Amino acid sequence: MSAEQFDESIRGALPRDFAWGFATAAAQVEGSWNKDGKGVSIWDTFAHTPGKVKDGSTGDDAVKSYDLYQTDIEWLRKYNVTGYRFSLSWSRIIPMGGKDDPVNEEGISYYNRLIDELLANKITPFVTLFHWDIPQTLEDRYGGMLDKDAYTPDFIRYARVCFERFGDRVKHWITYNEPGVYSLAGYAAGVHAPGRSSFRDRNEEGDSSTEPFIVSHTELVSHAYVADMYKRDFKPKQNGSIMITLHGNWSEPWDVDDPLDQEAAERAREFEIAWFGDPLYKTGDYPESMRAQLGDRLPRFTPEESKLVLGSSEFYGMNSYSAFYVRHRDGPADINDHLGNVEKLAENKKGEWRGPMSDTYWLRTAPWGWAKLLRWIWNRYGIPIYITENGTTAQGEHEWKPDGPDDVLEDLFRVDFYKSYLTEVAKASQEGVVIKSYFGWTFTDNWEWAAGFSDRFGAIWIDFESEDKTSFVTGKTTLWVTTTASAPVVTSDPTTIYCKIRGYAKSSEYILFQKNPFPNVGFSTCKSYCLDQQDDIPVYGFGFTSTGCYCYNEPVSDAIEPNKELVAINYDMSCDFADQPVKRELQERAAKTTPVPSFLPNKTPSVVSSACSCLITKPAARQTFSVFADPTTIQATMTTTKVVTINKKKTTLSTTRQTVTSTVLTTLIATGTQSVTRTQHTTSTITKPVTVFITNFNTVTVIQTVTSSTVKTDTIPVTKVNTVPWTRLSTILVTKGVTTTVVRTAPTPQIVTSTVTQEGSISTYVPEITIWGTDEPDSTTEDATTTRAIIPPPNSSFSASVQTPVTPSRSGTSMIAAATTPGSSASTTTPGWQLLDNNAAAISIVADGSDLYELHSSGFIWLYTGTPITGWRLLGNKASTTKIAASKGNLYQLRNTGEIFRYTGTPVTGWQLVDNNAAALDILASGNDLYQLHESGFIYKYTGTPITGWQQLGNSKNTMRIAASGGNLYRLDNDGTIWKYNGVPLTGWDKLRASNSGIKDIVARNADLYELDNNGNIWQYTGVPITGWRQLDNNFRTTQITAGAGGFYQLHNWGAIWQYTGTPFTGWKLLDANATSTYITAGDSLYQLRTTGFIFKYNE
Repeated sequence: MSAEQFDESIRGALPRDFAWGFATAAAQVEGSWNKDGKGVSIWDTFAHTPGKVKDGSTGDDAVKSYDLYQTDIEWLRKYNVTGYRFSLSWSRIIPMGGKDDPVNEEGISYYNRLIDELLANKITPFVTLFHWDIPQTLEDRYGGMLDKDAYTPDFIRYARVCFERFGDRVKHWITYNEPGVYSLAGYAAGVHAPGRSSFRDRNEEGDSSTEPFIVSHTELVSHAYVADMYKRDFKPKQNGSIMITLHGNWSEPWDVDDPLDQEAAERAREFEIAWFGDPLYKTGDYPESMRAQLGDRLPRFTPEESKLVLGSSEFYGMNSYSAFYVRHRDGPADINDHLGNVEKLAENKKGEWRGPMSDTYWLRTAPWGWAKLLRWIWNRYGIPIYITENGTTAQGEHEWKPDGPDDVLEDLFRVDFYKSYLTEVAKASQEGVVIKSYFGWTFTDNWEWAAGFSDRFGAIWIDFESEDKTSFVTGKTTLWVTTTASAPVVTSDPTTIYCKIRGYAKSSEYILFQKNPFPNVGFSTCKSYCLDQQDDIPVYGFGFTSTGCYCYNEPVSDAIEPNKELVAINYDMSCDFADQPVKRELQERAAKTTPVPSFLPNKTPSVVSSACSCLITKPAARQTFSVFADPTTIQATMTTTKVVTINKKKTTLSTTRQTVTSTVLTTLIATGTQSVTRTQHTTSTITKPVTVFITNFNTVTVIQTVTSSTVKTDTIPVTKVNTVPWTRLSTILVTKGVTTTVVRTAPTPQIVTSTVTQEGSISTYVPEITIWGTDEPDSTTEDATTTRAIIPPPNSSFSASVQTPVTPSRSGTSMIAAATTPGSSASTTTPGWQLLDNNAAAISIVADGSDLYELHSSGFIWLYTGTPITGWRLLGNKASTTKIAASKGNLYQLRNTGEIFRYTGTPVTGWQLVDNNAAALDILASGNDLYQLHESGFIYKYTGTPITGWQQLGNSKNTMRIAASGGNLYRLDNDGTIWKYNGVPLTGWDKLRASNSGIKDIVARNADLYELDNNGNIWQYTGVPITGWRQLDNNFRTTQITAGAGGFYQLHNWGAIWQYTGTPFTGWKLLDANATSTYITAGDSLYQLRTTGFIFKYNE
């Protein structure tokens, strides 16, 4: 692939806040293994044991990053990285590692210098707490991670020290790096520290059949406790995120046509990836395939542990390098097997190799598998992905020797590796997979664990034999950063405008360039829009761009004449996505000459270049998915064949043989812990099969229905609670505009035994996908009216934490199967949402009555004036702005210096300084009042005099958050206590809620106060202190709540937005279900901000 093709393949496909960089680990790069108070780690012990490292080397010096970190950062800056992932050495920070052991301040000082230097060079630190180097003292005391109960408190204390010392600057935390590799290499194979296994020719101690799973269980549980601590005690003030990084390579069937190999490949993926992924992101427990093979050797989570683990990681950290072909084994699994009883091979049945060989025995370039893995993770877990490691070695690099200090290694193999893998990242991103970063492994050659210095993964070649570990740049690796991280500023002849665009359209499209309306405030010179097919007005935009835009290596100049606002350009788009469109040179003010084609009525914008922000439109897909997460419908179908007489309007009576299906839709809605309300909707249908192909699914059948239905509702008591995955629902837009509902079931259903109050019983399940919908009536049934059995949307209170469905009691029994198939998150917007802006720089929105404000990552503040996309007025332009607050027409901003400003009405310049205390952590506006919260926990109210006019209301050092509305002020302490201010400064606080460390946030609206817990429980204060809290919902996916004039709302971690309608638990109305929704705010209307920067307003 040429540089230009590579550039074109990824430019515009990734978000503007995409993090680029390299990853390293402390034990592999720092060196100084016993310097400045550092303690001994298990890798220090292991490497000093003869025969454990391939080349006999140790990490004593590694590549001297401890001494040369400033030089490293200088190289990082030259490579244009935006992020750097590194790990902390536990034994450098707490040499003996224990919860009561002393902290090494020299170690703290080193990491402070490293973090500060990175930030000074505008490089964001991504920090890993544990990258395989546990202090040796903990291994000696109690066997390290083999003792979960002893180890977990020590890891929690170590993490707390890191959060306290570095969390003010570190906003991206990773608890563990590849916990599975640590446990398998160290405890199953015994080739990594601490060197335990069942193989006595290699290790003196260990049990490969049990210890890897014990250690991994310890890692998951300790991760969950640390993540819970961070979210509770640090995230509210530090505003960071926490996740875990998992390893995993794609497993492809050796014989793609062999069902046994297909099953083996999926089982291999579950043993390698879902081993950790399912407990963290899906079920709170290990995959059934692992339980079936391992039995009691696989530890079990306690209910508390399962609850903590599920949802504990905010993102999916992905480390992946290659792919393997997987072949099933016929015999029983070996006692020491950890792969899923499969055979992993380098070539498939056809003799095709995985890919080109690197210099490492297990690593071959396989971007085809990488592409499948990205989609598999997204479809299974639906959570944004941070790619935290990916890289390769290259043959010949170990033998290469530089001729002099200016010599350059042309590592074309690594360049091609990065290109091919990044191209697949771009493709997956275009398909809707949310990917947030790409970190190459690794920055410099380093000490590669048991391989020593024999494996070179670095983008920079290191002379390991030199005393100072001299570095040499590997010539072309920089391409993968420089061609993507930033677009060059170009100029061209203003009389000619041309742009090469790759698109989906099949005929002419129009792009409109608008002159920058604010040429003197630091913006760029052009803005692009897509024209609607009927009107010459801009309907979509994508923000400001660099001077003289840049589209896939072709310049677009600012060809606007003075005082002229618009230039319309016509493009011939007669190409498909894989082809290159013909470049057309057009005159400066070319007129529209070709009518815009009529595609489908619904058109969606597609960004083809984030560098120049050109937009084209593509036809809406014929099937539009909207996946609901918590369905509450169970289905059962009985089919009989009989003779039916149909009365035709213009003919005599006739008889025909048809299939009649009675479909019973049973909806269970929990009303408490003792009973459920059940609604049974029975519909008789006359079948007329219509085959419809749904993308990513098998063919399904649309069934015509005849109006004949009965509804029965009753209440049944609960006698037992079963944990069963629910059937997922998908709303699909099929041909002819008919919206229907799909029930998707897994191949192997799980049977739920329940008792019902109706006469008779049913015992069946539907193993295939079926759509209940409508089609044109058959000619033999002209008088038959058509209807459809609508499966009701899920209620938000149903979740894994609720443990439904339930088993009610009565005389007869029935067995109804419910099974799940992972679904992808919705990629469309529910009707009722209006696009207001689409600037990727948007990081925050604030609603105040009918006003809406937007804050950009640049610190710029905008006010929406009523015209979508273009109707945003610039109010402030300071890069130091971190927070805005508004109420009753008053607007305030907080800067990272602690300065607070009030807007006086003049754009950009009209800001009055009202305070300048560096301790200011947050501001809150309510009515005409302004409050600020300091890092100390102290609360102040503005009385009207700038700088000096602040009255102290609270002096609790435990204050975590404040909320205010209707003249009432509340505070949330870090122990979960909630207080209300009664008017007496400092002492005048009434306790409303007793200590509850699980509280995440409080929200006030008028006289109402709401509470959100970390586990998703939502409560409303009813007026009685301590006991007067009414529970409104209990969904563990809830991440945010907000209230406005229009009502009370919640946001789920998969993007679903719900409105409270008045009935606890069941009274939640689904408003939207877009996976990119990240924040909601409410004034007179409800608004949402997406990770793409798009802002939407809800219009009922």
